[in-house]
Amino acid sequence: MINKIKYRIQVIRRLRPYAAGVKKLYIINFCAAVIVLFLGLAVPLFYSLFIEKVILGQKLVFLFPVIIGYASIQLMNTGITFLRNYCQYRVNNQVTVKMKLKILENLLKQPFTEYEKINVGEKKMVIDDAVLRVRDFTNIQTTEYLINFLKMILLFVLLFVLEWHLALILIIAIPLTFWINHVIGKKARKNDEKIWHNDEAMGGYIYSALNGWREIRALNLEDTCQGRFMSYAEKYSRLFLVFIEYWVARVMIIPKIKDEFLMQFLLYFLGGLLIFHGNITIGALLVFAQYYSQLVDTVQAVVTADTDLQEGTVYYDRALSALEENSVEEEKLVSDLPSCELVFDHVTFSYEDGGLEVLNDFSMEIHQGERVGIVGESGRGKTTLLKMIVGMLEPTSGNILFGNYNIKQISLQAVHRKVGFVLQDNLLFNTTIRENLLYGDESATEADMQKACKRAFIDKFIDGLPDGYETVVGEKGIKLSGGQKQRLVLARLFLRDVDMFIFDEATSALDQHAENEVQQAIKGIGRDKTIIVVSHRASSLNLCDRLIYL
Repeated sequence: MINKIKYRIQVIRRLRPYAAGVKKLYIINFCAAVIVLFLGLAVPLFYSLFIEKVILGQKLVFLFPVIIGYASIQLMNTGITFLRNYCQYRVNNQVTVKMKLKILENLLKQPFTEYEKINVGEKKMVIDDAVLRVRDFTNIQTTEYLINFLKMILLFVLLFVLEWHLALILIIAIPLTFWINHVIGKKARKNDEKIWHNDEAMGGYIYSALNGWREIRALNLEDTCQGRFMSYAEKYSRLFLVFIEYWVARVMIIPKIKDEFLMQFLLYFLGGLLIFHGNITIGALLVFAQYYSQLVDTVQAVVTADTDLQEGTVYYDRALSALEENSVEEEKLVSDLPSCELVFDHVTFSYEDGGLEVLNDFSMEIHQGERVGIVGESGRGKTTLLKMIVGMLEPTSGNILFGNYNIKQISLQAVHRKVGFVLQDNLLFNTTIRENLLYGDESATEADMQKACKRAFIDKFIDGLPDGYETVVGEKGIKLSGGQKQRLVLARLFLRDVDMFIFDEATSALDQHAENEVQQAIKGIGRDKTIIVVSHRASSLNLCDRLIYL
């Protein structure tokens, strides 16, 4: 138990920053819980007064105070319960939202090389399932646990004051309850770990299958895909059955046998003997039984919280680790670039795993406002070069200067504000055209969007749609053609007002008509903007002032 309390304190300390602004509500909730605790302890006294004075003593003068007192407690409980629910909701909601935002922030600020290692299924489970468990922790494992622990101690004292012989016999089973649930909790934790790994793998597989549904259909792999999913589902069913068995054992079977059968029998059998010998009155036994019933429920709540904590560490540890993941520190010298002057000074690059040099002692200069084509066979390093321009890769040797600053001294956000990509397969979100455009500039007005779309030669297409700018483009823009996607992305870059446009094989998969429209939009880009075109098509390279061969 001591280790579990230490673990709770450790988790609370790490979660404290995410409760900033609602700590007062947490204190109010705790104070309200203390009041409810003492109100609950007062209820049996009114039962005793009713039995001893009103029924056995036949003193009706006590009936009115009993009714008023009991009704007052119930009304106060109702009001305080509403207040506690409000406080808990506010605290839980803020902690949950702030945790998810922090995890997402850490995820988006990872070094570029780390993204290749990311398990999508695992990250989704952390943001959804693990954070959800931590939300429950903020109430059940803190305020509720502390109040129940305090209530358990007070009830021990009250029972010993009322009849210590009976109390001593009845509480013998309590240490056994803690031990049994601890053993079950350890086994359940191992099972939860297996459930996590299975769900993680299944989530990643579903993500991959949904992204590759075209290939799955084209290659007639539907049955294979379904079979793989069923293997995950069947494993989950087996593991979940084990989870249910553990839960039923500790929450239903053991308490029923121990408390409702054995201990209840002992309570009334031994209590009857004590009444027969004059050691205790009927009213006192009733109060004792009420307090003992509360003790049983309280012990069960504490034990359940301890066991849930054991199982929950599978989720808590992962959520806390995600909150503290190292992100890229943006403590660079330059946060704003005066220009897009680009210089590669004797740059060499090789991947760590292969060791093969993709670029060797490569140098080039691209001046602000130039239109430059990058030409070379596959594998010559064109994509690698583009990744180094935006800081996704660092050169093995040599220097890259951006705006006359070494790129290692520049905040990557400053670079990304200057540079915009139009790719063969661009990122569009499954939302409206308007929302996709606003990713370029959240403050853009209707006029701004229309102007940008006109410059990208996609305005007439959008105006011809039944829903216009409210048209949903589908996952990855599936409802749009290749050329329409390219021009929509280009319009988004116009809203961002980037200074360098990079077209990486942007027209290689387009038909002649779509390519002409994209090229027309490129021609309309001002001569103060830098354009880099990577393409195998002569028609695209004709837009350039000069070519650089790799």
